[in-house]
Amino acid sequence: MRRLALLLILVPLVAGCGSGDETTTVTTTETGSEEVVPTDTGATDTGATETEPPPPEEAKGERIEVGDLLYFEMPSKRIGCAATTSPTTLRCDTAFPTRFSRSGRTCEFGDFGQAFMLRRSGRGRPICAGDTVLSATDPRTIPYGSTWLLGPYSCTSRKTGLTCRNPEGHGIALSLEEQRVF
Repeated sequence: MRRLALLLILVPLVAGCGSGDETTTVTTTETGSEEVVPTDTGATDTGATETEPPPPEEAKGERIEVGDLLYFEMPSKRIGCAATTSPTTLRCDTAFPTRFSRSGRTCEFGDFGQAFMLRRSGRGRPICAGDTVLSATDPRTIPYGSTWLLGPYSCTSRKTGLTCRNPEGHGIALSLEEQRVF
């Protein structure tokens, strides 16, 4: 019985150690972008370099009313985001190539790796997008040194980049020098 229980635990773990081949699902989001979702979410497939984050602390910052849709950008105008409430998502785009866009992955309807999606739960991820939130008309500017609370998300703007987290502590960290999903 003990061997059977151990086998039931080990088989799924070993099965996840395959060749790295993956199948992806493409879904269209409310902002018109296409999200490429790998069925194998291993760190090598998403480009993730972080381990599981610790449980999140109570976020502190300025509460910003999102309404249905709120666009905002960094003072540099090189990173812009859209927060939506139906569905609850946060998408951030860069005006520069990222390590994910240089990964060689392609997508049918746009560019891969210059747009990033964060949902209420789960890890942040690079997505395929044929549009950009950087073209939004009259976005708000999140000043350097500020943390905004946008629905369930918290985003902190620094001269070194933007970091956004969901209630689970997962998120995205974007700067010209480094881009992380966790």
